[in-house]
Amino acid sequence: MRTLASLLIAFFLTSIIIFSCSKSVNPDPITPNPITPDSLAKSCIALALTSAKGTDSQTVGLGVPLTPISYKISKNQSSDTTGLAEVSVSAIGLPPGVKTTYKSGILTISGSAMQDSSSPYVYVIVVSGNVCSVPLTGVITVKDCATIKISTPSEPYYQVVPINTPIAPISYTIGGGGTGAFATGLPNGITGNYSNGKFIISGASQNALDSQYHYFVTTTGGYCNALDSGYIVLTNCPVITLTSAPGTDGQNITTIGQAIVPITYVVTGHYTQITINGILTPGITGVISGNTVTFSGTPGVQATNGQFFGYEFGVGATNSYQYSGCNGASANVRINIYGE
Repeated sequence: MRTLASLLIAFFLTSIIIFSCSKSVNPDPITPNPITPDSLAKSCIALALTSAKGTDSQTVGLGVPLTPISYKISKNQSSDTTGLAEVSVSAIGLPPGVKTTYKSGILTISGSAMQDSSSPYVYVIVVSGNVCSVPLTGVITVKDCATIKISTPSEPYYQVVPINTPIAPISYTIGGGGTGAFATGLPNGITGNYSNGKFIISGASQNALDSQYHYFVTTTGGYCNALDSGYIVLTNCPVITLTSAPGTDGQNITTIGQAIVPITYVVTGHYTQITINGILTPGITGVISGNTVTFSGTPGVQATNGQFFGYEFGVGATNSYQYSGCNGASANVRINIYGE
């Protein structure tokens, strides 16, 4: 009996021990775990590209503004705020001439690259404090653009020349990455030619309209082109044309009371004023109507017994462009009166 009682007591104690050990290894699954990832992590700073995709890897011409690149700087805050002091952000490795601005959590990269000697430029966004991920980087590749500069000493951006008259040659120096140039908008007969870094516009207009021509010179070659422009004004110089019968501008009067054959001139081209010049034969009148001048009448001077009287007068037209290369125009009339 004692032996049976001892066995029962030992079994009972063993069951209590086993039961107690099972309880400690298998806790109630409903009880929440007091240890969380948030309680173990520090707060961090997140970086994200907010400008268009690909703007952080762009190619731009030397001196040409790049497409602005922007990044959002945000704080991912946890229970441990270590490292979330005032955020300082910048970028290193940018091309000279490209700068950063930081405002309201946005870092913006903008400007124009002034050098291409170290292209491509790999830049890194640098932020103070604990950054959530690896630093962000970007690439700005800078390529040489063409350049153009007028090299004619007088810099004739604006020329006024008579039609069918050669212009003063206009010379441009093409540099940078430029390997050529072409011109548009030139009058017919005036051309541009490129050779050894020079682009020269020259020639004389041919059958071109009397007008102002705004021409453009565009470079070729290089990553980006350059442009310049100027003006060529073609003008018809004043012209005075006899439109009455040939020889009427030189008449001999031998009979008393004989009228002259009317003399007519037409003025064309650009002019500011038509004038009647000289001393008219008494009795002869000159009338200006629009661009037409007419002389007519009967000489009031009589010559007898071999007398002779000669009169010269004419038409003048002044030039309308001071620096056009045109001169004023004139035409003369001669009336001789002979006495019998």
